[in-house]
Amino acid sequence: MKNINKGEIGRFVVTGIVSAIVDFVFSFLASFAVQKMGIPSDSAWCTVIGTIVGFLLSVAVGYPMSVAWVYQDANKKAIKAHRKTHILFFTLLSAVGLLIGVGIMAIFKVSLNNGLGINIDTWMNIDIPTNFNIWQKIGAWISGVLTSIAFWYFALAFVVKSLFVLSFNYYTRKKILFKNKK
Repeated sequence: MKNINKGEIGRFVVTGIVSAIVDFVFSFLASFAVQKMGIPSDSAWCTVIGTIVGFLLSVAVGYPMSVAWVYQDANKKAIKAHRKTHILFFTLLSAVGLLIGVGIMAIFKVSLNNGLGINIDTWMNIDIPTNFNIWQKIGAWISGVLTSIAFWYFALAFVVKSLFVLSFNYYTRKKILFKNKK
């Protein structure tokens, strides 16, 4: 691709990191909430629902940052004139990225479960003594998560997924949505 500048790539990476943090936090919270509602941690629904919630919120953060900050050389008049269509295509391209991400997470989940017997969705289920106060419970939970091998495999899968999706998103957005002014 020609017309790539380092500043734009840097801004895209920063936006990607912010979006990935939003994605990670809300993927985790949604997966945790789904489990607390009674869906078993070994169900694929925990991963799917968590991934979709994280995706939607990361798109809600990433789009305004992309328009206002990342693609500074893009034709802003064309974007503004076709805002609804632009948002729709941004979301559709992001949805393809979501499908790639869901596929990668599913591959990790199945591979780790079948190969090593590790379910990457169980790292949230930490046994905490009921007689602990709230701060002890939080500390015990954090300690349990950070010492869980499933958490580190989940984090690895999340990083791999994010790198693939980040690359796909930059390329498609640059080629289709945020073309430079002519």
